[in-house]
Amino acid sequence: RLEKILLDPPCSGLGLRPKYVDENTVNGLLQHASYQRKFFQGAVALLKVGGELVYSTCTMHPEENEVNVAWALETYPELELMDIDNKLKLGSAGLPNCGLTREQQNFVQRFSPTQDSPLDSNAFFIAKFRKTSPSQ
Repeated sequence: RLEKILLDPPCSGLGLRPKYVDENTVNGLLQHASYQRKFFQGAVALLKVGGELVYSTCTMHPEENEVNVAWALETYPELELMDIDNKLKLGSAGLPNCGLTREQQNFVQRFSPTQDSPLDSNAFFIAKFRKTSPSQ
């Protein structure tokens, strides 16, 4: 079993610069989210109790970010969402209305490539989980 896992599955890349314009369809974006969930299954199985899993994507799409985090918490009750260390908090909170509580929205970090952002960044998303009990 592994103590630490970085899960950085293939994603749509929506929000990577200079690729602001993209040819993804709504169906294509949903397929990315579904595909990413398959990686969760293997990662959770490999993670030891007490181990930490960091989920990251390089997209702004909520289906691949907050919605997948909410799905993981519902699908894998042995996972708990962790607050990311304040020293590392550079992004903004997660989006509302995507299945996460307000507290959980504050635990994840979202980086958006907007002109009004103080960070000169591509789209990026981070969530951190801990496995609290054996997988069922």
